[in-house]
Amino acid sequence: MQTRFATAEDHAALASLYAMVQDSHASAYPHMFKHNHLTREGLEELIASGLQFLVAEQNGRIVGYVLIQVLDQPDDFEHHAHKALLIHNMAMNGGSNTADVLLNAAYDYGRAQGISEVQLEVWAFNSGVERWVKSMGYKPLRTRYTMNLK
Repeated sequence: MQTRFATAEDHAALASLYAMVQDSHASAYPHMFKHNHLTREGLEELIASGLQFLVAEQNGRIVGYVLIQVLDQPDDFEHHAHKALLIHNMAMNGGSNTADVLLNAAYDYGRAQGISEVQLEVWAFNSGVERWVKSMGYKPLRTRYTMNLK
């Protein structure tokens, strides 16, 4: 299994994987997320915004991705300057080691960028993923709550 960064040409191959994640988010939080299909233009927009799809390929077919972003916090009144690698989400339909391959490739990319911290987002509806990431050694960083003001 090989990994590489996606390009706009990969939009069709990524579409079903992206839909798994996007549809679960849109079902849980329809006021925040769209039920949409990944297009070439959509993928170009995401990449231009600083997001990167690190994909896993097996036998010439994309079998998973991890969506990452480098966070670059400058020194300011409240914060020390620091960099972190943020994992927004991931999806896979490959073998059981696809997640390990993708995460290790993301970690290697972060190290190559001089990054020593990885942050990973988990939405509240996804308790299974929360248990999984805690089992890998991730620790909670912050909790954000929401309330409807109707």
